[in-house]
Amino acid sequence: MSILVNKDTHVVIQGGVAGQNAARRMADLDAGRASATASPSSPVFSMSGSEPSKLGEGGRLEGNFTIGSGVLGSFDLGRVLRTSGKEYAGRTQFNELSGQVTYDRGAVALRNVAIGAGALNAGASADIAQGGALSGRIVADVKASGSARALSATLHLGGTIKEPQVRN
Repeated sequence: MSILVNKDTHVVIQGGVAGQNAARRMADLDAGRASATASPSSPVFSMSGSEPSKLGEGGRLEGNFTIGSGVLGSFDLGRVLRTSGKEYAGRTQFNELSGQVTYDRGAVALRNVAIGAGALNAGASADIAQGGALSGRIVADVKASGSARALSATLHLGGTIKEPQVRN
């Protein structure tokens, strides 16, 4: 980790988790402008503000994520495909969920999301606005049991993060 402070109280912090912790501590200072950036080999984050106590308002974080076995608890992608979008209530269990995430001033962007769940495979992108509004799309396919044919659809995400809606 490296920390640089110049005469204008410009702060640059590099170094993954240690850098993130240091950036939070720097926000306690009561001086000019500060910024923090991680090295390219680790998740990238930056913060800036007119004073260190406002660093969180200008926070930006980007990186990749992978989640092993889990559940999307708001909708059942397989059901959406099997019913041509008429039903979506339920849960989607997955073996792996991975992608890229960017957090920027309270908004979240998910890109190149891959969902693997046995016979179900999907790719997605989504945006979550600061207020919780959800938008995006999912391209999914599921192999029908007893058939070589796969069901495929492009689904649209809407609603809010608390009450997501999936439509065909």
